[in-house]
Amino acid sequence: ELFQANQKVSILYDNHGLTRYEGLIKAIKNEGAPDLVLGDGQFISLSSIVGVNGIFAPDYSEC
Repeated sequence: ELFQANQKVSILYDNHGLTRYEGLIKAIKNEGAPDLVLGDGQFISLSSIVGVNGIFAPDYSEC
């Protein structure tokens, strides 16, 4: 939804420690494991995302 609307996102993901990204999602790839391509060109796995725009995955309990 945010990707299709070209809206800025705030993502918290696990990259051997929590990492924050704010910006646009450039693309969604589904070759093997699904990935997001972020506005700065980096790829992150969907399975590493723990929160988007303040909404956290139900299985995330590190806070």
